[in-house]
Amino acid sequence: MREIYYQLKDYYLRQVRMAYVISLWIFLAVAIYFNYQYDFENSILRTQNRAGIYPLLVFAYYSIPYVYAFITYAWFYNAWYIFKLRKFWMPVLVGLAALTLNESFYWHLQWIETHINGSADMNFTYACVQNFASFFLYLLPPLAYWLYFDRKKMPLYGFASKRFKAKPYLLMLCCMFPLLLAASFTNDFKETYPLFNDWGFSLVNQLPNWISVVIFEFCYGLNFVMIEFLFRGFMVLAFIEILGMDSILPMATVYCVYHFGKPMGEAISAFFGATILGVVAYNSRSIYGGILIHIGIAFLMELLAFLQKCNF
Repeated sequence: MREIYYQLKDYYLRQVRMAYVISLWIFLAVAIYFNYQYDFENSILRTQNRAGIYPLLVFAYYSIPYVYAFITYAWFYNAWYIFKLRKFWMPVLVGLAALTLNESFYWHLQWIETHINGSADMNFTYACVQNFASFFLYLLPPLAYWLYFDRKKMPLYGFASKRFKAKPYLLMLCCMFPLLLAASFTNDFKETYPLFNDWGFSLVNQLPNWISVVIFEFCYGLNFVMIEFLFRGFMVLAFIEILGMDSILPMATVYCVYHFGKPMGEAISAFFGATILGVVAYNSRSIYGGILIHIGIAFLMELLAFLQKCNF
C-alpha cells in the first residue's frame, strides 16, 4: 500500500500539470451531465446497435474523449510532435478499434437468436456469450499489434508476473469494502446489480441455481481480464516509448466514458480508479494487480446485491 501511495504521489508531482488535469475534469463533468441528463448512451446510442452506421457512431463516441485528452496534453506540454508519429496514431487507432469491435460485433448474437429456442435459454446464453466474446474481441487487435511491433520488446501488455505482489491489492479491496457496502444501499446500485439473471434458465433445464450463477459469473469475470488488458495493459504500455506515464490520463478519460452506461457514481469513480491502476501497471509492467482489484470489486458488488435482494 505504501509503495502504491508513493507511486501515485510521484506521478502527480512530476508528470502532471494541474491545469491539464482540471481541463480533463471539466470535459468529463460536461460529458457526464449530458449523458445522465439525456440518458445518451443507453437510450440514444445503443438503440442504433443493429444499424449499419453503428460502428462509426461507437468509434466517434470513444474517439472524442480519447483524442481530446491527447490534444489537451499536447497543448499544456507543448507536445504537438506526437501527432506526427505513426507510433502514436497506430496504438490509438488499435485501442479504438478494439472498443468499437466489441461494442458493435453482434453476429454471434444473431446466431443465438436463430438457433436457440425458448426465451430463458436465449437470454441466458446471450448474456454469457456476450461477456465471453469480449475476451476475444478486446484481445485480437492489441495482440496483432504486439506480434508485429512489440513482441521482442516486452511481454504481452501487462502479462508479466515478476514484479507482482498480491498483498497490496488485497488490502485495497479490504479498504474498499465499506464503500461498496454503503453504495449497495443506494437506488442506483439496487437498480443495476446484480447483473446476474438466469431468466428461468435453471428452472427450464432443471439445474441447481448455483450452476447458472457460476457459469454467468465466470463469463462476467473473464470480461474484466480483457478490460484490464486493453485499458491498463495496451493503452498504457504500448505508449511507453513516446509518452511514458503520460498515456495514463487519456486512458482514464476514455475509461470514464466507457462506464456511462453504469450508475453515475461508478462512472465518476472509474476515472480515479483507472488512474491508480494505470500508475501501478506502468511501474510494475503488470496488470495482474488490476485484474485482482477489478474482479474483486465486481464480485463483491454482485455478492452484496445478491444479499440485498435475497436471491439465494
